[in-house]
Amino acid sequence: MPDTILIAEDDPVQSKMLGMLLSKKLGYRTIVVENGQEAVQCVQASEIGAISAVLLNISMPVMDGFDALQNIRQQRPDLPILMLTAQDDTKLAVKAIKMGANDFITKPPIPAQLEIALKNAIRIYHLTVELSRLKRDREGALTFNDIVGHADGLTQAVAYGRKAATSEVPVLIHGETGVGKELFARAIHGESR
Repeated sequence: MPDTILIAEDDPVQSKMLGMLLSKKLGYRTIVVENGQEAVQCVQASEIGAISAVLLNISMPVMDGFDALQNIRQQRPDLPILMLTAQDDTKLAVKAIKMGANDFITKPPIPAQLEIALKNAIRIYHLTVELSRLKRDREGALTFNDIVGHADGLTQAVAYGRKAATSEVPVLIHGETGVGKELFARAIHGESR
């Protein structure tokens, strides 16, 4: 499944161009929002791993890119964020990097530059997520966020598992060999008291 990139851009021409470049040429899935507040809400509503990177325009209505960057960093410190701006200003770039942006790209972006920046940021993000998962596995603290899959049956099973993790009663997990009973048991244990 391709990585999903969240694009926060208030200019419809730029957002359409970025969306087409990322989806058609580079093979990413895209979510496009019009301002920083919508980007923050989208990240809040998504599960960890659902969004692989964020492209934030600096100048947007409602909430600018710097405020959105700060809010997203508080929620998801490891999520790659690339800042976009029409101004080629070194001071803005330094400010963005100091605030936690992974990269700073001038609009309109050069496709090869954007591709390299995204690939590098996403590769580091996936390695960080995997390292964190392995650490939780070693400590016996896996959660349902560590279970990868999008099938309806799996989503329903995860919902049941999360409900079981909040209860105080013993849980019996049964199923065919190889369906992930032990993984579910570890996730229930990891999310329970």
